[in-house]
Amino acid sequence: MPAAGRLPAGAWLVLRGPTRQFRRTLYTMAGVVLALVLILVSWGMLDSSQATVSRQFDQIQRQDAELALGRPLAGSELKALAATGGVRAAEPSAHVPVTITAGDKGYSTTVVGLPAGTRMHRFLTPGGGERALPEHGALVGAALRGRLGVDVGDRIELRLAGGRTATTTIAGFVDEPLGTYAYATLGQVAAWAPGTEPDTVLVTFDPGADRAAVEHALAAHPGVVAYTDARAVKKTMDEYMNLFYVFVAIMLAFGGLLAFTVLFATLSVNLAERGTELATLRAAGVGRRRLGRLVTAENLLVVAAGAIPGLVLGRLATGAFLGAFNSDLMSFHTEIRPATFAWSALAVIAVAWLAQRPGLRGLARMNLATLVRERAG
Repeated sequence: MPAAGRLPAGAWLVLRGPTRQFRRTLYTMAGVVLALVLILVSWGMLDSSQATVSRQFDQIQRQDAELALGRPLAGSELKALAATGGVRAAEPSAHVPVTITAGDKGYSTTVVGLPAGTRMHRFLTPGGGERALPEHGALVGAALRGRLGVDVGDRIELRLAGGRTATTTIAGFVDEPLGTYAYATLGQVAAWAPGTEPDTVLVTFDPGADRAAVEHALAAHPGVVAYTDARAVKKTMDEYMNLFYVFVAIMLAFGGLLAFTVLFATLSVNLAERGTELATLRAAGVGRRRLGRLVTAENLLVVAAGAIPGLVLGRLATGAFLGAFNSDLMSFHTEIRPATFAWSALAVIAVAWLAQRPGLRGLARMNLATLVRERAG
């Protein structure tokens, strides 16, 4: 190759080395892939768990607070809540315990009734989109597709308290991390369960509002029996996840140690197998420092090449690992930040650089006179 012929001898040696002993190169790349999978699974779980909490409390649930009612509120009372200083909007909500059945399968959950054009709750679909609350039918959690064997357009039966039943259509599925609920308009809920009145009010605050003052004013309204701050709920969820984060951090630490062990063994064997070749270069006059740089460049080139399939397989392994935790109560999405991929690859390259240091020190301690005598003898 004319272009290759113009390369410096050192660069040619670095590029030629991995292709001469391709099996050895594949073994080294396999070690890199395994190391990246170990690191990325742990780091990816950390990213995904944080994204799960953010998805639920920042993207889906848009209210700043939820008010539990001790009795139904008249329209004027709801308007009074909405007119409270610091409150931007207020929406009523109803909750009805039901058992959703399809054929001989059933699932106990809650139907949440919301205004048709609600701004307090976003309905995210499994495909990554968003849809509005339908006028007819119900939106149900995506987990019910597999649990009940149903699809969009199928008829389901709602078994309510007191033995009452109602039939409706699945208008679509929603993808939510926490819980598996059904959603419908307040009018639909009232038709299925006559006499049902809103039992909570969802409120959002004006930007910069004094949350403590707004809480005090809302809690003082007649009919309000409890106040739940959405930030407090998210904080509690974060605290609940702290144990999971510690577990993942321990996994990440052990993954890093295992990655070092794998790469240390792989690169040490690589250097041992190339002992004669490297000794020949030393005997031919290549300095120790230059030889160390050439070996380092060759090793890091192989590590960088192995990082590409390692990142892909690490992403797939993270998804498979998180899938083992999924249930109808909590569902994780595999969401790994681009920076995590970059830092994982850099971490493996750094680990590889450290792992080869003992071998390079052994290379530097080669006795050139002994090597020459061995070659001559």
